[in-house]
Amino acid sequence: MDIKKRSRFQMRLDLKVESEIGLRMDSVILQLQKLAHDYKIHQKDKKTPFRNILAVAMEFSASLESIKGFIKYQIGRANSSPIWKHSLGDKLFATKLAEELNALSKYTNDIINSLENSDAENNDVSEYLKNPQQKAALTKEIHLKLARLYLGYLAREHTALVGENKIMENLRKEKNKHAKPVR
Repeated sequence: MDIKKRSRFQMRLDLKVESEIGLRMDSVILQLQKLAHDYKIHQKDKKTPFRNILAVAMEFSASLESIKGFIKYQIGRANSSPIWKHSLGDKLFATKLAEELNALSKYTNDIINSLENSDAENNDVSEYLKNPQQKAALTKEIHLKLARLYLGYLAREHTALVGENKIMENLRKEKNKHAKPVR
């Protein structure tokens, strides 16, 4: 395959992958919102502890395992956010988050299957994925993209919940200030 053909193919592949990810993002976001609400992360720390995790996730050499390792590392750090050590039942938030990142493999596999079955007449992507090394590399790349998106949206969800909580507190205080005492 010459360079121009490879470049066009890579652009088509990237576009298909991004499109397939987009089709699944609402489900991914609902999943992370449930995690955020279940663990009440907005009540455990007003500052987002996700910036450092996102920085690690965005490193050129990042991998899913390096991200999960960094998340678990937060449990042992003395000055880390209390969010990481917060438990629901017998599961720490950090451990549950690492499991959620692993569970993104479901979406990754759905995307790979969709790519293999798309464009029946001229499916150069399907041909590309017949090579086990190429399929494994693309699967890893998609899983990492999903993990990065998950963490980014989780950081946004935390910030939104903290802001919402602050506004609601201020409204309650304002309401109580103007309430007439009961006699």
